[in-house]
Amino acid sequence: MTSKILSLKQPHRSFVIEALKTARQELLYAQRMYNEAIEPELIDYVTYLIKAREIHYIYLLRQARQEGLCLLPNDIELIPE
Repeated sequence: MTSKILSLKQPHRSFVIEALKTARQELLYAQRMYNEAIEPELIDYVTYLIKAREIHYIYLLRQARQEGLCLLPNDIELIPE
């Protein structure tokens, strides 16, 4: 798995990994917001936000795979900067 990650050019690889980390953090934040939401309008908003964040995260994972970056979602936080 590591050899495929290192085969990308370093700047592009770093950009993809950073985008995935950010997208994952945004998704986790939206999920925490949902757990704390009380008002019905806020619950509706956060529900849509979570769906949007999930779609974006999945899109980035597919892009990374097409670029030859083989990662599982939990691997992203384990990659050193």
